[in-house]
Amino acid sequence: MRTIAFAGVLLLTVGGTACSSPQDTARRELGRTLEERAQAREEAEKHVRSGLRARDDGRNERASEWFRSAVESDDRLGEAWLALGVTEMELERLPEAAAALEAASALMPGNPEPAYNLGVIYERLLLYPAAIEAYERALALSDNDLHTMENLARAYIRHGSQPERALELVLASLERERRENWTVWLELQAELLRGRVDEGGARAGR
Repeated sequence: MRTIAFAGVLLLTVGGTACSSPQDTARRELGRTLEERAQAREEAEKHVRSGLRARDDGRNERASEWFRSAVESDDRLGEAWLALGVTEMELERLPEAAAALEAASALMPGNPEPAYNLGVIYERLLLYPAAIEAYERALALSDNDLHTMENLARAYIRHGSQPERALELVLASLERERRENWTVWLELQAELLRGRVDEGGARAGR
């Protein structure tokens, strides 16, 4: 190894070539990593677009394959996990759908859609505590979306828990609901829930 003084700076050379500093090496490695991540993200987004086109054409199995390719390319792309979860749900593969939607929810904490769809899945699987938790999370993110309120009320009613909360949701939904079938159901549930709430209050007062 030779040491050469040049313009007041010492350069270490091996075979006449200057050695890279650890900082230079780290910068190059970081540049390569960022470039690889950008390429992976671009590839994943292409797969998502292909999957969405396939799903629009009614080819859900092919769409699922595209979305799986997307998450393999970039497992940090929340939109890919969400699309995969919704497609798996449409294909009636509910455990796979739930796993994908849980991943989407973790990557998209401000988006209510993964939590809402998780609520739908858990309700269909009769896992009411999990459905309630998911719907409550979606409701907090969705500015009191009507469909989320109604589904959450239904989950509480089916689970037989917290009639006061269920009644609150039913009454809030009634103020906004215009569909006749839902209005009839909500009115019936409001009457039944008032009875449960009153009965519970009477027992507590004894």
